[in-house]
Amino acid sequence: MSLRQGWTADGWEYRIYWSDRDGKFRVLFANEFKEIWVLDDLSLEFENGLYFVFHKEAPISAGYSSRMDAVDSAAGNIAYRLEHDGSWIVRGEKAKEKFPKEVRELPFGRTRLVYEKAQPVKPMAIAAFERERRVAERSVKPPPTPKPPTRKVKLGLTSDTRRKLRVMYENFLYKSGIKPTSRLLTDFYFFLDTLEKRLLTLPEETAFAEAKRETVNFFKKVYFKHYGL
Repeated sequence: MSLRQGWTADGWEYRIYWSDRDGKFRVLFANEFKEIWVLDDLSLEFENGLYFVFHKEAPISAGYSSRMDAVDSAAGNIAYRLEHDGSWIVRGEKAKEKFPKEVRELPFGRTRLVYEKAQPVKPMAIAAFERERRVAERSVKPPPTPKPPTRKVKLGLTSDTRRKLRVMYENFLYKSGIKPTSRLLTDFYFFLDTLEKRLLTLPEETAFAEAKRETVNFFKKVYFKHYGL
């Protein structure tokens, strides 16, 4: 069972594990590829009646009388950095353009890739849709506090945003091998009409971000229904 799981800042699904066999943390990453990394420089130590997880001589967990409480505390710190900084804190230069060039040492020390494999086509497609959904969710901001208008603000979905959503949906269909039949497109236009009424009072930018998130969710239903998943 994983100690922590979630999504990194750069869009990888992650799971953090602890192995009693070798006393090491492992992080599994998944999107189009699956990778497993071992964090070699983290160690569980017992000092003054308490367990700590150390990176070199610095503790990255609180002290606990229970060994697994200390492990869980350290896993929480690793998860926090993954979700706020990205997968590079473990994957290093393999994260490519996400890896900060000024970094000389990874936050948790040396890491080692012990498993790598490409995912099948269907999981790859689902991973891509999940990344689209998370990007859309991050771009949604709460509506601003009403103030005396200084300029006219467009509200809801404009014709241009509806066009962008249609293109986004059709691209999803083509990339997944689903023929965009008239029935699929009619259902989507009906979905857009319903969505437009619901987002009518939101500023255009906020409405578009929310609509992208809803479009990804709508497509996922179509995808699962088409492939019988």
